[in-house]
Amino acid sequence: DRGQLRLRVTVPPGPAATVYIPTSDAATVSESARPLDRAPGVIPLPPAAGAAACQVASGTYEFEAAAP
Repeated sequence: DRGQLRLRVTVPPGPAATVYIPTSDAATVSESARPLDRAPGVIPLPPAAGAAACQVASGTYEFEAAAP
């Protein structure tokens, strides 16, 4: 979709990872159509400059956000 960023992230078993999702509006970020605070395995972190941030457990995640 125009104006939307889609990002697929796979974290191998064991470690956790910090993911930065480039966006013009951190409030628009979702994972598998759920707000970050309701997505299993996702812990929202304070936003970084121009990006939403979250910690994720091992697994595959599909993020969507307003394009930066």
